[in-house]
Amino acid sequence: MQEKHNGEIPKRRTQEGMKSEVSILIPTYNHVCVEMVQELSTQALQVEGLAFEVLVGDDGSTNRESILKNRRINTFAHCHYIENTINLGRAAIRNQLAKMARYRWLLFVDSDMTICSTQFLKQYLDADPSLSVICGGYKVIGDNAHYKSNLRYRYESKSGKKRELDQRQKSPYQHFSTANFMISRNVMLAHPFDNRLKEYGYEDVLLGKTLQENQVAMAHIHNPVGFEDFEENEDFLKKTEEGIRTLKSFQQDLQGYSRLLGIVHFMERIHLDTIYTILFRSMRAYWRKNLCSASPSLMLFQLYKIGYYFSS
Repeated sequence: MQEKHNGEIPKRRTQEGMKSEVSILIPTYNHVCVEMVQELSTQALQVEGLAFEVLVGDDGSTNRESILKNRRINTFAHCHYIENTINLGRAAIRNQLAKMARYRWLLFVDSDMTICSTQFLKQYLDADPSLSVICGGYKVIGDNAHYKSNLRYRYESKSGKKRELDQRQKSPYQHFSTANFMISRNVMLAHPFDNRLKEYGYEDVLLGKTLQENQVAMAHIHNPVGFEDFEENEDFLKKTEEGIRTLKSFQQDLQGYSRLLGIVHFMERIHLDTIYTILFRSMRAYWRKNLCSASPSLMLFQLYKIGYYFSS
């Protein structure tokens, strides 16, 4: 958390070229994000003349404890906790927040991320205002010894190189992520998330494709949030399966934007899909047991995803 000095928060003046208004939008589901809201509002209050709000959109949480704790957000200046009694879906909750936002710039941050820098908000405010979309990225944080048996941690750590700034800059639209980005409100309203997406996965990929097709200016910067909220292996596997079902349902829309889709379509062209499906059905229980164990194999995880796509 940001420290106070002499009982007051030191303020910076908004400089020429710096964005002077922002709506910070945090979609959440069964996650307490009070600390994140405190940190971001503290950073916003440090910038003299900055008009801001923090809107937390609860997407029909079922955990009563998290709801009660998040209601504290309403006691913070310029902060609002919006409760939905039904689950709208990952795309619709973000569109709802964008419509409710008051200010020209929208900063989306996932509630299960960690704000790593006291300069996090300022870096976005200082970024080139001619860019309609700015992506800050995310990085894995946490103790390797503690999480070594966690499939999600292993997977995210292995993929870390792909998330580095130089890699994201090579193909900015393909590396677009909803975890941490700033976007012009006008652009967001003109090109909203696809509300057809109800299950987990690929809402960011589809939006990245839409932004590219409409030649919306996008850039990546080094301003990562931290990711350290790793679900249990079985829960991550279920989430992965949900994402693959989404991918299969929207495969026509996602052509060229999914490595897994490229692999399975290649296998279909050379007629390996049928034999692989038979193999998967015979090995599925064994592979799943490994992936839910204390020593999950990333190689088996990749094989499992291919097989699940064919058999789902």
